[in-house]
Amino acid sequence: MKQTDELFRNQFSEVNMPQFRFIGWLLSLAGGFMLWKLNPIGFILFVAGMVLAFFREGIEIRIKERLFRSYISIFSIFMGKWKPLPEIGYITLFNERVNQEAWMLSIHGNTLDEHIKVALVHGNHQQIPVGIFKDKEKAVEAATKLATQLGTKLLDYTSKDQVWVL
Repeated sequence: MKQTDELFRNQFSEVNMPQFRFIGWLLSLAGGFMLWKLNPIGFILFVAGMVLAFFREGIEIRIKERLFRSYISIFSIFMGKWKPLPEIGYITLFNERVNQEAWMLSIHGNTLDEHIKVALVHGNHQQIPVGIFKDKEKAVEAATKLATQLGTKLLDYTSKDQVWVL
Protein backbone atom coordinates (compact mmCIF):
# COMPACT_ATOMS: atom_id res chain seq x y z
CA MET A 1 0.00 0.00 0.00
CA LYS A 2 1.47 3.33 -1.06
CA GLN A 3 0.16 6.40 0.71
CA THR A 4 1.31 9.98 0.41
CA ASP A 5 -0.50 13.25 0.97
CA GLU A 6 -1.53 13.34 -2.70
CA LEU A 7 -1.89 9.64 -3.59
CA PHE A 8 -3.56 6.63 -1.99
CA ARG A 9 -2.83 3.30 -3.69
CA ASN A 10 -3.91 -0.08 -2.39
CA GLN A 11 -3.92 -3.43 -4.15
CA PHE A 12 -6.72 -5.88 -3.52
CA SER A 13 -5.33 -9.00 -1.91
CA GLU A 14 -8.27 -11.13 -3.03
CA VAL A 15 -7.20 -10.86 -6.67
CA ASN A 16 -3.58 -11.87 -6.05
CA MET A 17 -4.40 -15.42 -5.20
CA PRO A 18 -1.26 -17.47 -4.53
CA GLN A 19 -2.37 -20.29 -6.81
CA PHE A 20 -2.36 -17.96 -9.85
CA ARG A 21 1.08 -16.65 -8.99
CA PHE A 22 2.32 -20.22 -8.55
CA ILE A 23 0.84 -21.28 -11.90
CA GLY A 24 2.44 -18.20 -13.47
CA TRP A 25 5.87 -19.15 -12.16
CA LEU A 26 5.40 -22.75 -13.33
CA LEU A 27 4.42 -21.57 -16.82
CA SER A 28 7.44 -19.26 -16.90
CA LEU A 29 9.73 -22.08 -15.84
CA ALA A 30 8.27 -24.43 -18.47
CA GLY A 31 8.49 -21.69 -21.10
CA GLY A 32 12.11 -20.95 -20.18
CA PHE A 33 12.99 -24.64 -20.50
CA MET A 34 11.24 -24.83 -23.88
CA LEU A 35 13.09 -21.70 -25.04
CA TRP A 36 16.36 -23.31 -23.98
CA LYS A 37 15.44 -26.24 -26.24
CA LEU A 38 14.71 -23.68 -29.03
CA ASN A 39 10.96 -24.33 -29.08
CA PRO A 40 9.10 -21.11 -30.10
CA ILE A 41 6.00 -22.04 -28.05
CA GLY A 42 8.19 -21.54 -24.98
CA PHE A 43 8.14 -17.78 -25.59
CA ILE A 44 4.33 -17.72 -25.38
CA LEU A 45 4.34 -19.81 -22.19
CA PHE A 46 7.08 -17.66 -20.66
CA VAL A 47 5.28 -14.36 -21.34
CA ALA A 48 1.89 -15.73 -20.21
CA GLY A 49 3.46 -17.03 -17.00
CA MET A 50 5.17 -13.73 -16.22
CA VAL A 51 1.94 -11.80 -16.80
CA LEU A 52 0.08 -14.17 -14.47
CA ALA A 53 2.81 -13.95 -11.83
CA PHE A 54 3.01 -10.14 -11.86
CA PHE A 55 -0.69 -9.27 -12.36
CA ARG A 56 -2.11 -6.92 -9.70
CA GLU A 57 -5.43 -5.14 -9.25
CA GLY A 58 -6.38 -2.34 -6.90
CA ILE A 59 -7.48 1.26 -6.49
CA GLU A 60 -5.69 4.60 -6.73
CA ILE A 61 -7.03 7.88 -5.35
CA ARG A 62 -5.53 11.29 -6.13
CA ILE A 63 -6.54 13.33 -3.12
CA LYS A 64 -5.79 16.85 -4.42
CA GLU A 65 -7.38 16.36 -7.86
CA ARG A 66 -10.35 14.39 -6.37
CA LEU A 67 -9.91 11.56 -8.90
CA PHE A 68 -9.91 7.77 -8.50
CA ARG A 69 -9.45 4.71 -10.66
CA SER A 70 -9.57 0.96 -10.37
CA TYR A 71 -6.33 -0.20 -11.89
CA ILE A 72 -4.83 -3.31 -13.39
CA SER A 73 -1.07 -3.50 -13.09
CA ILE A 74 1.28 -5.75 -15.02
CA PHE A 75 5.02 -5.31 -14.41
CA SER A 76 4.26 -2.12 -12.41
CA ILE A 77 2.54 -0.47 -15.38
CA PHE A 78 -0.78 0.85 -14.06
CA MET A 79 -3.78 0.93 -16.41
CA GLY A 80 -7.25 2.27 -15.70
CA LYS A 81 -9.53 5.20 -16.45
CA TRP A 82 -9.56 8.12 -14.02
CA LYS A 83 -13.02 9.12 -12.76
CA PRO A 84 -14.08 12.07 -10.62
CA LEU A 85 -14.38 11.18 -6.95
CA PRO A 86 -17.99 11.70 -5.80
CA GLU A 87 -18.83 13.53 -2.58
CA ILE A 88 -17.96 10.98 0.11
CA GLY A 89 -20.40 10.70 3.02
CA TYR A 90 -18.17 8.51 5.17
CA ILE A 91 -15.69 5.64 5.10
CA THR A 92 -16.75 2.29 6.50
CA LEU A 93 -14.92 -0.75 7.88
CA PHE A 94 -16.79 -4.06 7.89
CA ASN A 95 -16.17 -7.81 8.09
CA GLU A 96 -16.67 -9.86 4.96
CA ARG A 97 -16.84 -13.64 4.81
CA VAL A 98 -15.76 -15.45 1.67
CA ASN A 99 -16.70 -19.08 1.17
CA GLN A 100 -14.94 -21.18 -1.47
CA GLU A 101 -16.31 -24.62 -2.28
CA ALA A 102 -14.52 -27.45 -4.05
CA TRP A 103 -16.23 -30.57 -5.39
CA MET A 104 -14.83 -33.84 -6.66
CA LEU A 105 -16.55 -37.17 -7.26
CA SER A 106 -16.99 -38.12 -3.63
CA ILE A 107 -15.31 -35.26 -1.78
CA HIS A 108 -16.74 -31.89 -0.87
CA GLY A 109 -14.63 -29.19 0.77
CA ASN A 110 -15.31 -25.70 2.10
CA THR A 111 -12.84 -22.94 2.87
CA LEU A 112 -14.17 -20.01 4.88
CA ASP A 113 -12.08 -16.85 4.96
CA GLU A 114 -12.83 -13.64 6.81
CA HIS A 115 -11.26 -10.27 6.12
CA ILE A 116 -11.92 -6.60 6.81
CA LYS A 117 -13.03 -4.44 3.91
CA VAL A 118 -12.65 -0.65 3.70
CA ALA A 119 -15.05 1.24 1.43
CA LEU A 120 -15.94 4.83 0.58
CA VAL A 121 -19.68 5.41 0.91
CA HIS A 122 -21.37 8.04 -1.25
CA GLY A 123 -24.79 8.89 -2.63
CA ASN A 124 -27.50 6.42 -1.67
CA HIS A 125 -25.15 4.07 0.26
CA GLN A 126 -23.15 3.21 -2.85
CA GLN A 127 -19.69 1.87 -2.09
CA ILE A 128 -16.29 2.21 -3.70
CA PRO A 129 -14.04 -0.56 -2.29
CA VAL A 130 -10.69 0.80 -1.17
CA GLY A 131 -8.94 -2.08 0.56
CA ILE A 132 -9.08 -5.60 1.91
CA PHE A 133 -7.09 -6.41 5.03
CA LYS A 134 -6.51 -9.45 7.24
CA ASP A 135 -5.34 -7.36 10.20
CA LYS A 136 -7.81 -4.98 11.86
CA GLU A 137 -5.09 -2.56 13.04
CA LYS A 138 -3.77 -2.09 9.49
CA ALA A 139 -7.31 -1.58 8.19
CA VAL A 140 -8.11 1.03 10.85
CA GLU A 141 -4.78 2.79 10.22
CA ALA A 142 -5.33 2.98 6.44
CA ALA A 143 -8.98 4.04 6.81
CA THR A 144 -8.13 6.70 9.41
CA LYS A 145 -5.41 8.19 7.22
CA LEU A 146 -7.71 8.21 4.18
CA ALA A 147 -10.59 9.74 6.18
CA THR A 148 -8.27 12.48 7.44
CA GLN A 149 -6.99 13.19 3.92
CA LEU A 150 -10.50 13.31 2.45
CA GLY A 151 -11.93 15.22 5.43
CA THR A 152 -14.74 12.75 6.10
CA LYS A 153 -16.04 10.50 8.91
CA LEU A 154 -15.06 6.88 9.64
CA LEU A 155 -17.60 4.23 10.71
CA ASP A 156 -16.43 0.91 12.20
CA TYR A 157 -18.84 -2.01 11.63
CA THR A 158 -16.37 -4.74 12.63
CA SER A 159 -17.86 -5.22 16.11
CA LYS A 160 -21.49 -5.87 17.07
CA ASP A 161 -22.18 -2.20 17.67
CA GLN A 162 -21.24 0.38 15.06
CA VAL A 163 -18.71 2.95 16.29
CA TRP A 164 -17.83 6.32 14.75
CA VAL A 165 -14.03 6.43 14.93
CA LEU A 166 -13.69 9.93 13.42
